[in-house]
Amino acid sequence: MLALGRLDDAKVALGRLPGARPELVARTAVLVARRALDAGDAVGALEALGAVAVPPGSPEAAGLAARADELACATLGRWSGVPPPREQAEQVAGALRLAARLRPPSAPFSPELADVLRRELTRYDREVPGKLFLAVAAIVPPDATLLLPAVGSATGVRGEARAAYLPAIERLLALGVPPEQRDAVVVLHVETLLEAGRAEEALAACDLVPTGLRALERGRVRFIRGRARQHLGQLALALDDFQAPETAAAGILELDARRAETLLGLGRPDEALALALAFIADATAVRGPFNAPGIVEAVVVAWTCGRDVPAHARVLRAGIAALLVREPTWAGWELRLALLEARAGEVDAAAARLAWLPASPLRRGEDLAVALRTRPEAIARALRTSPAVGLEELARAVDVLDRSRGASARP
Repeated sequence: MLALGRLDDAKVALGRLPGARPELVARTAVLVARRALDAGDAVGALEALGAVAVPPGSPEAAGLAARADELACATLGRWSGVPPPREQAEQVAGALRLAARLRPPSAPFSPELADVLRRELTRYDREVPGKLFLAVAAIVPPDATLLLPAVGSATGVRGEARAAYLPAIERLLALGVPPEQRDAVVVLHVETLLEAGRAEEALAACDLVPTGLRALERGRVRFIRGRARQHLGQLALALDDFQAPETAAAGILELDARRAETLLGLGRPDEALALALAFIADATAVRGPFNAPGIVEAVVVAWTCGRDVPAHARVLRAGIAALLVREPTWAGWELRLALLEARAGEVDAAAARLAWLPASPLRRGEDLAVALRTRPEAIARALRTSPAVGLEELARAVDVLDRSRGASARP
């Protein structure tokens, strides 16, 4: 069947044949991968190879790698518009990963591909997906003109997804960062360790940063060290970092929210509440939710310390609304916001919020109903029928939510 070019039939036959010879499996996979590459599908070629071992540098591997280079060059040459189409970016990344897998570690890319990558990925009218930069950074010969944009693309990534960028950042640091970018890359390194959930390593890296950092970067490193200490439960030391003059001078938007969080953890709720409310008021009135990192932490502190204080309700409502703009699936905060609305006499608004909640898949109202052991729309009906009774039911539901999941609940 392979001789006849019936690749799909050959794959099916191999699947039915126990103990097929490895060389036959590999040959079939190589031919299927080559067919995918000829059709412009590098991602499909990677899938075709799967876990099949094709020795790097073998004639079969060299042929596929050369074809992957050609596909990457051709695809890059077809790019138009800003940003490039996602499918094209994925195909280039797939071709690069495929070529890297099939070449010996010491073998470079073809000069033609290296030139095309350098030209296309560093053009100022391009907005290139971060995953493509990562694919490039991981496999091309060290080149700061490609590693720097790869590293820079990490800044918009949060949480454990940032861990994927660490090899590129550390490779650039080992290669030698141009002096004008060194301080920024050092800060990005320690921040990425923290975002990746590696607080102990982040703390150690903060203590090892080179001397001579600019004042702004020194403040940012001090702030990151404070956050690492927060994660490790070293709250008093974290507060020292957050309150240091060099941290305050760095202009970090979320600083007061982190300070409030830490003060609450240290058993100083009055100070934490005052700081959180001030942060929320500034963030919602001046900066807006998408320019307010730390709004989630500030709202959690304010809710924990001041949810039942009428004087704080207006600011707290604004904070929850901003939180929901940033995190639209956190349905528990819709419930909390409805409670504040109902307490303010805005029964219709609260009932409408609760009635709408289960109908929106984004809000995950069904999950919320399971957590509360009641349905939000049932509380909405009670609010409309008898506001006093509905308010009591709503308050009980929020109490259940807070007891079961804490003020930071994200159902």
